[in-house]
Amino acid sequence: MGKLSQAIGPINDADRLRLLIDGCEESLASLNTHNARQLMLDADAAHHLASQLTAESADVRGEMGRLVTIDDRIVRYARDVVNSLGGRQSYSDFRKTAAQDFALPIWQLDQVLDAMRSRLLKRIGVTIGIFIVILIAGYIARPVLFPPDPVGDAVALATRSLQVNDVPGAVAAIDSTLLKMPTNTDLLIWKGILLEKTGDLTGSAKSYALGLANATSDKDFYLERAITFVRVGESAHVITDTNTVLAKYPDNAEAYYIRATGYEGMGKRVEAMADLQKSADLAQAAGNDALFAQSRVRLGTMMQAGQ
Repeated sequence: MGKLSQAIGPINDADRLRLLIDGCEESLASLNTHNARQLMLDADAAHHLASQLTAESADVRGEMGRLVTIDDRIVRYARDVVNSLGGRQSYSDFRKTAAQDFALPIWQLDQVLDAMRSRLLKRIGVTIGIFIVILIAGYIARPVLFPPDPVGDAVALATRSLQVNDVPGAVAAIDSTLLKMPTNTDLLIWKGILLEKTGDLTGSAKSYALGLANATSDKDFYLERAITFVRVGESAHVITDTNTVLAKYPDNAEAYYIRATGYEGMGKRVEAMADLQKSADLAQAAGNDALFAQSRVRLGTMMQAGQ
C-alpha cells in the first residue's frame, strides 16, 4: 500500500498535508494579526511533511504546486506578513523557535524586504522616508480584518471539493458566486477548467471566451489561467498558457516565473531554474523589486535542494 493511502492514526499523512495547506489558503484569504503566526506554522509544517512523503516516494505533486503558490503569496506580501507578526525583530525571534527548515522562502522575508528597500533607496533617495511614513500610516489605519472576499471563498470551497473528487460540488461553489459576479474573469476561468473535467468542452470553451472578453488584457487572462492550472495540478496546461503569453510578450518576467512552476511540477528542474533566472533578470531590468526577490529566493532554494 502506498504512502498516500496508508492510514496513520485517525487520518493519513496525505490528509494531514492537505489540511495544513487548506489552513494556509484560508489564512491568506484574510490575513491579520491573529492568524499570521498560524499561517507560518502551517506552511512550515506542510513543507516538512511534504518532504517526508516525497522521500517515501509518495506522489504529492499537486500538493507541492499549491505549496509553491502559498510560498509565492507570502513572499509577495512579505511586508504585510512581517508587520502582522509584530515587525522584523518579532519575525526573526519567531523564526528561531518555529522554523524546521530555515532555507524555506517563507523564512527569508527579511532578505526580501532588504532587496526591495535597497532598490527603492537607489531610485527615489530621501523620498523613501515619506513613502514609508505614508505606508505605515495606511497600514495602521486599515481594519484588523480584510473585507470579505467572495471570489476567494468560492475558490477555496471549489478547491476543497476537488480534493475529494467532487467536481459537481466544485462547479456549484463557483456557479453560486457567478450568479452575483457573472463577468468575473477568475470565476469564469475556474468554471472553464471544471467543465473541462466533466467533459463539457463546449461549455468550457464558452466560459473561457467570456472570461477572456472580460479580462483587462489577453496577457492577464492567460497568466491568471496558468496560475489556476497550478492550483489544480495541471502542469502541462501551465506551460501551454505561459508559452502563449511569451509568444506575444517575450519579455514578460511573470510568465517565466509561472512557467517555472509548471516545469517544476513536471520534474523538469533544469528548465524551471532557467526560467527563474530569466524571470529575475527581466524583473530587475524592469524595476520589479518584489518579483526579482521572489525569483532569486526560489532559485536559491532549488539550487540548495539540488546540492
